[in-house]
Amino acid sequence: QYQHVKFENGVIDFNDLEWETYRLLQQQDHALWVQYKLGQRIRHFLVDEFQDTNPIQWHLLKPLIESSQDQHESQASSLFLVGDIKQSIYRFRGANPELQTLASEWSQKQLNSKLLSNDHSWRSSPAIIDCVNLIFSHASVAKQFCSFQTHSCQHKNQWGFVKIYPLIEIED
Repeated sequence: QYQHVKFENGVIDFNDLEWETYRLLQQQDHALWVQYKLGQRIRHFLVDEFQDTNPIQWHLLKPLIESSQDQHESQASSLFLVGDIKQSIYRFRGANPELQTLASEWSQKQLNSKLLSNDHSWRSSPAIIDCVNLIFSHASVAKQFCSFQTHSCQHKNQWGFVKIYPLIEIED
């Protein structure tokens, strides 16, 4: 019914925009032409908060990166993905933090990229960093984040506070 109401009113939402763009770049008769034309114009890619990328968004980005790389072999192209899988908060929108690992492995193999990590915070206080280290070093969490490195912070005297509230459970 929701799709029908949108169609009747000639409107689309963000999900439709993602899906139609995906279809344009992947399924339409002119997908390769569109990828080629965009690849000619784009040489540098920067995606911040990559941990919140969903599979459709990655399948939008990947062919553009490939097309750009194919067309700019004589000039340096760049791909810069920034993210922290511990901070992925958009699962309700289909975000899959594992895509960050897959994209990193793909770019290292296909584009000869380098993985850079930063476990040193210039913003957080010792209280926050200590809490992160405690939680993500716990055996049950660590197996989900096999690449977790203990974090450190620059500002040792910065004030901070962490309070963990009990889980709210639904009563029968």
